Amino acid sequence: MVLKKKKTKNKRQKQSIKYYKLLRKAETIAEEVLEKVKVYQDDLKAAAFKRKTEQFLEAIHKDKKSLNSILIDVFAVSFLSIKEVYGIKLHKVQVMGAYALHHGDVAEMKTGEGKTLTAVLPAYLNALTKKGVHIVTVNEYLSTRDAYNIGKIFNLLGLSVGSVVKDQTPEEKRKEYAKDLVYLTNAELGFDYLRDNMVMNLKDKIQREFNYAIVDEVDSILIDEARTPLIISGGVNVTEKNYHEINQFVASLKEDDYIVDRETRQAFLTESGVLKAEEHFNTKNLYSYKNSLLVHLIFNSIQANYIYKLDVDYTVKEDQIILIDVFTGRLLPGRQFSEGLNQAIEAKENVKINPETKTLASITYQNLFRMYKKLSGMSGTALTEEEEFLDIYNMRVLTIPTDLPIIRDDRPDVIYATKEAKINGIVNKIISIHKTKQPILIGTRSVNESEDLGDILEKKGYSFEILNAKNHAREADIIANAGQLGSITISTNMAGRGTDIKLGKGVKDLGGLFVLGTERNEARRIDDQLRGRSGRQGDVGVSQFYLSMDDEVMQRSGMKKFQKFLKSIDKDPLESKSIARAIKSAQKKLEGLNYDYRKSIVEYDAVLNYQRIITYNQRDAILKATDFTKFIDQLLDSFLKNLSKSEVVFSKNTFSSKLYFAKLNHDFNLNLEEKDNLSIEKTEMITREILLKKLSEKINNFIELNKFDVIDYIRKIFLFSIDTNWQKQLDQLDRLKSGIRYRQYAQKNPVQIYIQEADKLFNLYRAEINEQVITMLLNTNPLSDNNKNRNEKTKELLVN
Repeated sequence: MVLKKKKTKNKRQKQSIKYYKLLRKAETIAEEVLEKVKVYQDDLKAAAFKRKTEQFLEAIHKDKKSLNSILIDVFAVSFLSIKEVYGIKLHKVQVMGAYALHHGDVAEMKTGEGKTLTAVLPAYLNALTKKGVHIVTVNEYLSTRDAYNIGKIFNLLGLSVGSVVKDQTPEEKRKEYAKDLVYLTNAELGFDYLRDNMVMNLKDKIQREFNYAIVDEVDSILIDEARTPLIISGGVNVTEKNYHEINQFVASLKEDDYIVDRETRQAFLTESGVLKAEEHFNTKNLYSYKNSLLVHLIFNSIQANYIYKLDVDYTVKEDQIILIDVFTGRLLPGRQFSEGLNQAIEAKENVKINPETKTLASITYQNLFRMYKKLSGMSGTALTEEEEFLDIYNMRVLTIPTDLPIIRDDRPDVIYATKEAKINGIVNKIISIHKTKQPILIGTRSVNESEDLGDILEKKGYSFEILNAKNHAREADIIANAGQLGSITISTNMAGRGTDIKLGKGVKDLGGLFVLGTERNEARRIDDQLRGRSGRQGDVGVSQFYLSMDDEVMQRSGMKKFQKFLKSIDKDPLESKSIARAIKSAQKKLEGLNYDYRKSIVEYDAVLNYQRIITYNQRDAILKATDFTKFIDQLLDSFLKNLSKSEVVFSKNTFSSKLYFAKLNHDFNLNLEEKDNLSIEKTEMITREILLKKLSEKINNFIELNKFDVIDYIRKIFLFSIDTNWQKQLDQLDRLKSGIRYRQYAQKNPVQIYIQEADKLFNLYRAEINEQVITMLLNTNPLSDNNKNRNEKTKELLVN
């Protein structure tokens, strides 16, 4: 394959000159790699691969060569290692994709083009730095499978390969993270990061630095899942009775009592709804400050009852609500909707209500993955989200050509007036295709759609396989067999399946795999993912979508103007270019709305991320400290300056040293002489000397413990104060953000208001830490039995 710069409709050729040059560079690199392969192929036998790795390591760590300077040789060696282990020769386009990944970009490679093996080349090259490489996948099946299969290649090269999964102990995970290359899921990566920043001892951390990551199904992880932050939670005081009472109230509302915005998934009470709420809950003003929690719970319940749908957004399994990834159809065990929405849904479905939680630690995927020094990703469908990848993650999308031309027959949409007519049309199409024994894959948007269609086919006596969030254990087998003669497979969205559908004997002669979509999705790339299951590696295939005006995307896209026209043709389908254009326009609009929502998350979380980085850096410094003199000096200076600015030490707008000393005497039992008419500087100086002396005496009293125990004791006081106040800070920021979203500001940006208010809260948070540490150092003693009842929190601290 040679790239030629012609004017075509190919997406790649519509990219900017800068992108085109990068693609040309990737092709040049690939050609050089293939030439180098010819040089090495006769000499590299099994034992020689480790010696080549040793030479590369010496070049980097002893001779200080850059990765780019040895890229051609490293890629050639890894190319041959794949051939040695699996007998597979990579195509030139795969080497091009490998270069894009090393470059820190997104390689868009169509389904079946061999992304998993493509990642071997940049992973090997970057692992030579010995700083670690993370290969991130969407589920544990794929991460463990690839760690085992691809691990054979890396082992041949003399590198260690790890696999991090949910059920491992911290010690087991630490060993896996220490290896050269680690396969893991995005969720486990994030939760491990949060847990690492809650440990009380440095040795309990399990992760290394975030050096280089290759994210598989990058659009699914960094775009779709980026709407929901990762949260580690603890309990709050809202009873099960509260949720049921509010659910009953919301269920009694009429349609004109509330408004739901399905595009933004928000809900509000109308004036009549507010009046009913005030009467039901016996309050004069629903929106008074004291009712903020009640309002929050009511809005959650409206969302649960009128926006979130069973077997679309979640399912019920063993008396529990299990979330469904609406883009991939996968179950998300262990994940919950935050801020009480999960409990509102539990009340709606009348299942066991788990205690609502408060946030102990959280992070968005945007900020998690932006911590990597270099980030790359691969997907079959990423180009439509190019702007977001560039704006949020600083990654370009490089569309890699297919090795063989795509010859799949993508047929026009078939459109019906009603859902009932559409389902009949789909069933008739399935039956007619099945008569020829051509395999068919039916992609549905939700669990209940897949099961309803399955029920119809079962009643008509047809055998089929069904793959949805309730039945994913046999996922690989079901998908792998979907291309066999006469097979009927029903599945929810196909993103991130990680298993190619290979055509059975004689299927090519029948036209290949027929992919039938039962509905359009919010994002065009989700439709493309379904299409891409057919026509892999130059195979023949067919794809077609069946739509109705009752479909959610059609309803959300303002296309009701076509409804009367379609009803005039009753049950007959229609293929219309104008409607097709309208659908594409609607999808673009919804993609834009979703992008705006994710961008809003980034804007708000930038504030939290700034505070989180400062807090976590402070924690790390304390974990590593062997002497706390510097920390105590800084803390004392900050504490005294904050006290000098507080209202309690001012009388008639004038600073009062007498009030200053009185405040300290009251809080710390110091017995200071309450002198009057001293300057702020003099007051701070006197107080600092006295407090330092008191703290020094206190610490010296601990010396009957050995020195290490004293340091450990002080460390735990610092960490305890940071952690408890950080949890309060997260809760306050959550409430602040919720409140700002419901308030209107004339000529003011709510994000700017949030930034200003959050900054004030952060200053108060840090001041509270200072005061709490001083209080605990002065008023607690680990050696005193009399002190045990006086400060239970500190006692628990020492036990832990």
